[in-house]
Amino acid sequence: MKNQASLFLLFILFIPTVSFGLDRKADILKSLVNRQCQKSISEKQALQFVKMIYLTCIPDSNVSVLKDCSLPCRKATVETVVGP
Repeated sequence: MKNQASLFLLFILFIPTVSFGLDRKADILKSLVNRQCQKSISEKQALQFVKMIYLTCIPDSNVSVLKDCSLPCRKATVETVVGP
């Protein structure tokens, strides 16, 4: 019973952080598009751009997100070391 309670507690504490991470990146992209391109995008568009800007782009390149609007790739470079 104690094991189930601790698993439930871990579930409650850590699962919401996954969605908050995507929301945070979407908010960052919305502000970047607003600042650099003087355009506003919807939350849905921002979530679609998260994949392009953070995952599938080539590091140190620009990604075209809208007509006449490109943003720098935010994917970690190859030289980046995560962990010890």
